[in-house]
Amino acid sequence: QKDESFYTVSWACDVDGTPFLVAGGSNGIIRVIDTGTEKIHK
Repeated sequence: QKDESFYTVSWACDVDGTPFLVAGGSNGIIRVIDTGTEKIHK
């Protein structure tokens, strides 16, 4: 979304240690970004 502002970000990892960036925005959608593959999950 062009008009979305992100207010909260946090690092997390899965059970294998793969790092994820988790971001919450003004539209109320939480996005989980796989930093290795750059895939975004809503």
